Amino acid sequence: MFPSHRLDQVQASLTMAIDAKAKQYRAEGKDVLGLAAGEPDFTPPESVRRAAKEAIDAEKGRYTAVPGLPELRAAAAGHFEASTGLSVRPEEVIVTSGAKQAIFNALYVLCDPGDEVLIPSPYWTSYPEMARALDLKPVICPGDDDLAVDPRSLAQGITDRTRAIILNSPSNPTGRVVTEKRLQQIADVLRPHPIWVISDDIYGRIVYDGFRFANLPMVDPSFQDRSILVDGMSKTFCMTGWRIGFAAGPQAVIMNMSKVQSHSTSCANTIAQWAAVAALREVGDEEVHRMIEAYEARATFLCGVLDSIPGLTTPRPEAAFYAFPNVSAYFGKTLDGREVDSAMSLAEMLLDEELVAVVPGEAFGAPHHLRLSFALGMEDLRRAAERLQRFFARLR
Repeated sequence: MFPSHRLDQVQASLTMAIDAKAKQYRAEGKDVLGLAAGEPDFTPPESVRRAAKEAIDAEKGRYTAVPGLPELRAAAAGHFEASTGLSVRPEEVIVTSGAKQAIFNALYVLCDPGDEVLIPSPYWTSYPEMARALDLKPVICPGDDDLAVDPRSLAQGITDRTRAIILNSPSNPTGRVVTEKRLQQIADVLRPHPIWVISDDIYGRIVYDGFRFANLPMVDPSFQDRSILVDGMSKTFCMTGWRIGFAAGPQAVIMNMSKVQSHSTSCANTIAQWAAVAALREVGDEEVHRMIEAYEARATFLCGVLDSIPGLTTPRPEAAFYAFPNVSAYFGKTLDGREVDSAMSLAEMLLDEELVAVVPGEAFGAPHHLRLSFALGMEDLRRAAERLQRFFARLR
């Protein structure tokens, strides 16, 4: 009787075992350094915290309309216009309980059971499982040698059942930004086919000097009528637990996403919505730029450390707050009788031996890699770096 057969298709998160053990060690009083969480270590801006308190005091905690506060839909539309240059009206925006719900709702509305969804790899760990949970078929399209989205791989993955593609730039886990030239090549592949584009732009403002965020309809506006742009408050405004995301797209699609949402979460958290209004209206570029500068300094430091470890190959992050080294040179090596046979086993050993938590690449369709988040203070990052160097030096 339990569980449902639908769950047979959905894989448990590969990060859960690492996370559970890290929590166990912390509960035992051990000094675990976390390079696993995709969560900024900065606090939300003061104006955001103040707006939440004022909303509570003003008793503004009742249900909103399903697609969100009118003020937030308007602010989010302005955000999309400012970041993309595309015209977006408030009625073309829905507010969701995090960007993850926006992606899930979009897949629910755009696809039927048995349809196929193109997912370039490396991918964010939840994309394939969202598709499977909806009885869709994720079609994994391997990236090129530089881990960038490969248009040829996408072309090979298209069938008459392909209904959508999920594009994520800047990328979690690689920290890469898809170039405008590459986006144009992707557009050329997709244009002849009736394929919806779900563009996960959650890291779009956390881009380093010398790189520029763009998405598919920005380079080819003809795609705007078949694109769902997804963003949220978690990364840029450090509001991870507040759970506010939003999507912009054709009004008919947004209306149907609202229909789905009305039977699941009803609406996003009202107090958090008022805080998000303040964030989008009041938080200036200077605050965001200070955070980006801190991330870029950490990226330089951590990649320098990883480059000093023999055998590791680490592409320089262009955005977000992740390093994604190739660790396959250490497969087959041992430590105290334990053999490294995968990125997962390497991550487990690193946690056991040095109390450093990272995410194995299997979670992202990249089994030769580890994902290391540098969304933690520089002091802790330096301590983690010492442990990483010691750990890899001990492998024989």
